[in-house]
Amino acid sequence: MLPRSNRVTRRISWQQLHARGTTVHGRDLVLKYRRTGQHPTKVGFIVGVKTSKKATERNQIKRRLRYIIGKYRPQLVSGYDIALISRPRSTTTPYVELEEQVVTLLRKHRLLKTAS
Repeated sequence: MLPRSNRVTRRISWQQLHARGTTVHGRDLVLKYRRTGQHPTKVGFIVGVKTSKKATERNQIKRRLRYIIGKYRPQLVSGYDIALISRPRSTTTPYVELEEQVVTLLRKHRLLKTAS
């Protein structure tokens, strides 16, 4: 699990992220991000009922996304709020492909430091 300091928890942060954030669409995920200037970067996950009616499938997707972000957390650029929103197709996507999509979206928008 991500430490509380790395999670978007406040309602106002979510509202600002949705209202003023930049939205990027991937095949199985939607990435929303907003520059806050605060250290560290905070990440939130949204897996709605439209993704799957089964709570077990929604929880599995959230666990996968949390693990992926936890794995790349040290490489995240600081000063952002990020939301990863799943799409219905993500329930059938293998973990490896989901990880590739997350990393690609983060790198493409310079939210992940490149390996030197």
